[in-house]
Amino acid sequence: MKFMENEIVIDAAEILYKVHSKTNRELVLLTENKAISKKNKELIIEFTEYKKFKGLSDVRILKYFNRLRLMVLKLNKDLDKVNKKDIETLVIQINNSNLSTNSKGEDLAILRLFYKWLKGNDKKYPKEVQDITIRRETKKRAPSEILTEEDILAMLNVTSSVRNKAMISILADSGVRVGELVNVHISNISYTDDGLIQLMVETGKTGGRRVLLIPSVPYLSTWLNHHPLKDDPKAHLFISLDKRNHYGQLSHSSVNMMLHKIAKKINLKKAVNPHAFRRFSATSSSSFMSDSLLMMRYGWTKRQTVSSYTFLNPKEADNSYRKGFGKQELKVKESQLQSVVCICKAVNAPTNDYCNNCGKPLNLRVALSLENKRIKIDEQMNNLIEKKPEILDLLAKMIKEIDK
Repeated sequence: MKFMENEIVIDAAEILYKVHSKTNRELVLLTENKAISKKNKELIIEFTEYKKFKGLSDVRILKYFNRLRLMVLKLNKDLDKVNKKDIETLVIQINNSNLSTNSKGEDLAILRLFYKWLKGNDKKYPKEVQDITIRRETKKRAPSEILTEEDILAMLNVTSSVRNKAMISILADSGVRVGELVNVHISNISYTDDGLIQLMVETGKTGGRRVLLIPSVPYLSTWLNHHPLKDDPKAHLFISLDKRNHYGQLSHSSVNMMLHKIAKKINLKKAVNPHAFRRFSATSSSSFMSDSLLMMRYGWTKRQTVSSYTFLNPKEADNSYRKGFGKQELKVKESQLQSVVCICKAVNAPTNDYCNNCGKPLNLRVALSLENKRIKIDEQMNNLIEKKPEILDLLAKMIKEIDK
């Protein structure tokens, strides 16, 4: 985009319509600051527009505007003219600031991402930022803060939207990043020989990878059957159903909002952002996958990331210890998110009461409920016949008419 003052006004108006008002305010602070060169304004806006196009959330866009605006004021130099010495000076200033360790790390990460886009074609980090070390403090989470299968099932049961059911189940099953999820197209879906589904996800962090889906297959299959653009391979898998952005790509904030609304319905007090689902998925998979396999499935490049995402269940540790001494292992509870196979061989979601294929009940509770209803209807019919025997003759005549 060419930088012109009138174009900035137009962009501000568009962003005011599309993103949070705070982001618009940051845009105004950037464009109206005379201490920031036109070139730097142009580069920052182009970078944030590119990230917005790649599906970045409104909150992240706001953060990028704010932090980059403050960085260029410290640099006092056009961003495309900065050398490695300038970057080192800026890094020292950030590390010596009063910000928290995580905030410093976030600033340095934004700086690296900006130059990866500017000088590395968004594929590799250029020499100016390659040596930047980012330190972060990992928050220790209590087991009670991690989502459980019961939480996931409750969220699935409370929503009637087939699209939302598919999103929730895929987030819990695959643990993909929200940016990866909203960028998946229908063409990125493939089927295995045994009826499972693979998602091809792409991310700037580790490139593309295939993620196998199992528990979420019934939900995704149902959504694909209802997808308004199911015959268009270029269409996004998850699209907006709002009138304002009809069939457009979902934003990060839209997914977050959907999850929070559903969690509120069941009074769930835990964190329910996509990251929480990623942690749940990784924790579940860690009980039967090695660290190397977890890194491959979740797109991690560093082994220490595994421990920051997963929480080992004490029962699993006890079972491993029992096994070492030849003791009988405690029975591990089967996953409640496992698909249900009907006697007709059709695969159904665990929240289904009846088979999608043949209509038969899928669990004892529903079967007993149907049987009780049948008994009540039979009793009522018998009572009616006792009071009015002529009904039997009427029914016999109706049956004869049907047979004709």
